[in-house]
Amino acid sequence: MRLLSELNNRSSLIRSFILPLAATAVFLSGTILAEDVWVDCAHGGSIQAALNSLPAPPPNGRNQIFIQGPCTENVSIVDQRRLWLGSPLWWGDYPMAQITAASGSAPVLQISGSQEIYLSRLILTGGQQGLSVTGGSVVSGDIIRAEGNSLWGIVLDGNSSLTINDGAAIGNRTGIVVGGSSNLSLRGNTPWFPPISGHQPFVISGNGGSGIFVDRSKVSIDGAVDIHGNLGGITEGTSGAGIESCGGTLGIGTWEGQPNLIRGNSIGIWLREGSQLSLWGGNTVRDNSTGVAITEGSTAVFWEQAPGPVTIEGNLTAGVMVTSHGQAGFHGHNIVRSNGSAAEPLRAGIRVDGTSQVFLEGGNEVTGNIGPGIAADINSSVDISDATITGNTEEGVRLQHMSIAAVQGTTIAEANGDGPLTCDKSSMAISSLVLKGAKCANIESGTRVKPKFTLVAPSLSEITERMQQARSLSESFKKPK
Repeated sequence: MRLLSELNNRSSLIRSFILPLAATAVFLSGTILAEDVWVDCAHGGSIQAALNSLPAPPPNGRNQIFIQGPCTENVSIVDQRRLWLGSPLWWGDYPMAQITAASGSAPVLQISGSQEIYLSRLILTGGQQGLSVTGGSVVSGDIIRAEGNSLWGIVLDGNSSLTINDGAAIGNRTGIVVGGSSNLSLRGNTPWFPPISGHQPFVISGNGGSGIFVDRSKVSIDGAVDIHGNLGGITEGTSGAGIESCGGTLGIGTWEGQPNLIRGNSIGIWLREGSQLSLWGGNTVRDNSTGVAITEGSTAVFWEQAPGPVTIEGNLTAGVMVTSHGQAGFHGHNIVRSNGSAAEPLRAGIRVDGTSQVFLEGGNEVTGNIGPGIAADINSSVDISDATITGNTEEGVRLQHMSIAAVQGTTIAEANGDGPLTCDKSSMAISSLVLKGAKCANIESGTRVKPKFTLVAPSLSEITERMQQARSLSESFKKPK
């Protein structure tokens, strides 16, 4: 074992935990598997110098760099294999290792062309980016915080893969950017990490633009991720969605009963340019300007799955906005409630516009919204089976400008302010139900054959497989024992 700095100033408590940990980390059945390096930045140690001095790891081992911060430098990991980098202890309230960029025009930590890199308990701040993963790299980590970087907290590009268990992206221009056909997996509250003042969600908050921006890449959010307060406008020319996707594929689910929360952003989830979303399992989208915006040929599927329904509530304009050839499907018992505002002309629980399509099957609830429960406009369509649409201040269902609705099954559309359904002269409804108080001259009686929808958003089985792959990747990078 090599030491890059003196250990004389370490307390006896730290010695009693760290030295046995390091000694056992390099031996297995009497064979040296890896090079361990200690970097004490307070006494002149350098992470980059330690990296530059590492030998190639043996086939059955890895190199390990233990950091005692705070450190001030820009660190670059290029063409490395099987490397562990982070704070030496990961239990209790032992301090995380903070790395502050020496140059604000470069990433704090850049990883390129590297495989099997594991990061643990790092705070990355003061750079242009906090963590940059590029060039086909495969990286996993736990408790990684990217805070106060001038451009992006975390950026993933060039067909790379990143899995992070617990952490944060706070106060950057954009929290996390995923591009170049890359793959990102996030989760919080992971039980195998001992609590740091209690288990914490993965927090993405207070970024000047969007919390997560996805460009033609895949993102899995597996549970206990809190995305809030990403408002846009703080930095000139930025948008402000909790998650903004251009042609990306998103699976947002719940792992071990821990839902995700997307709240208080300009837009909760914004799908553009043919993006695909599956949102399932007890997740909540609330108190955004718009809850979920599905535009430009994008598709979204909302699934009821243990531990409960998807809930979209308290959003200022609409809970779900589907426009410009978008599609959305609601399966099972999901809840769209208490959205809209009297001051918003596009208020609704669900708004469908611009040759778009929405279908609801199962016991979905669209209740208590300010405005219509469901509003369809400009050649759009709605298929509703077995839903509850009640307590909305205007119509249960409103159809305008050559739009159409099929209302069937055991759907209940009662106690809405302007009746169960209205339509203008160019629109029509098809229903096997008696809709008392409907204001529509074009209601065709009868049961419509249920259409077979072919939304291309990922299925639950595809999402489950993707999440399992991310977990397996993470667990393959074990921490020192």
